Amino acid sequence: MWVAPPGAYVWMPPGAAPLPAALPPHRAGNVWPAGQRLSEPTELMSWGPEELTGLSDDPLLIRPRLDWPHLMPLLNRSAPARYLSQYNSLPTAAGSLRIEHEARWRSVLPLLSAPQVAKAPFSSSGRSVKFLPFPLPADAPPPFPYPFELQTALKRESEWGLEYYIGKEGQPKLLWVTRFTTAARGAFGGSLAADPQRQYAALAQRIGAATLSRLIEDHLQFLRREAAPYYRGYLGIDVLLYKKENHCLPNGGKQRPNEANPCSDAGAEWGVHPFVELNLRYTMGCLAPELWCNQRGMIRERLGSDEALLCIQPIRPGAHALMGAEGTTAKGTSKALLLSTPDSRSRFVALLLPVPEALLTP
Repeated sequence: MWVAPPGAYVWMPPGAAPLPAALPPHRAGNVWPAGQRLSEPTELMSWGPEELTGLSDDPLLIRPRLDWPHLMPLLNRSAPARYLSQYNSLPTAAGSLRIEHEARWRSVLPLLSAPQVAKAPFSSSGRSVKFLPFPLPADAPPPFPYPFELQTALKRESEWGLEYYIGKEGQPKLLWVTRFTTAARGAFGGSLAADPQRQYAALAQRIGAATLSRLIEDHLQFLRREAAPYYRGYLGIDVLLYKKENHCLPNGGKQRPNEANPCSDAGAEWGVHPFVELNLRYTMGCLAPELWCNQRGMIRERLGSDEALLCIQPIRPGAHALMGAEGTTAKGTSKALLLSTPDSRSRFVALLLPVPEALLTP
């Protein structure tokens, strides 16, 4: 497989969709046939907190730990508020409130001094997200059924995923720092498949190496206490950089500054929202650098660049038949490398696209 490092395997269940014919030849040892017995203890690294079915009952298989009652706060959008109030050590204009009932909503409305983003529970990647008008009238209806989250709306300079893994020893570790893109309303656009060391250095250059180290240590402290006792596997924490003292809605409408902004003093040009959301799964931000590390030669050959943008695009009805390894994508891009083979039932396709010039790693 593209992302399986030496000594690791990817389990392909019976009936799985075929891999694109244009991908480089796969080593047979990288695909673990269903039903084959293990010869040594092997850890299963889940791509998400789903119930795993159809797997071997082999006693040598070390399954991921998923303690559902304790994982719910990490899945229902209460994690950002907890992180900002208990773990964050960085100055930030970011705010997060958990709104659980009508009385709480009414009490918060007159206190809001900056535009807000409302996010429904269990939402991610820009889904079930609403940018609220500012200021909100005192009788404004709630944007979602209770409970929901309110976050300070900040003008994005760039967005980054800090990707972590919690292994069988229960200690979280940083894997990658990956830049990603979103649309104006917050929908996920794509993750940058580029040199991980250069991406780490690019973020450190923006916010300072010491700030980045503090950010990572805050994340690790949160994960040790809130995630590691109950979860084994991959996860990503989204981080946002914003212009200090600059709050605005996605349409660019200027708003009065947040008077409680602790970042109004002199210092670095960019402020940091250290915890926009947590994705308890193997994210695109983790897959993108894995692809670059294992297949950068193929990326350079097909796209003419050392970097690519890993995207998920919707498929128009009937368009799957037109897609080859270098064929037309859902949005008409002719220079692309498909990572999945769509069929008549497919709604989305994974692909690598040329990187917009503004996103190229310096």
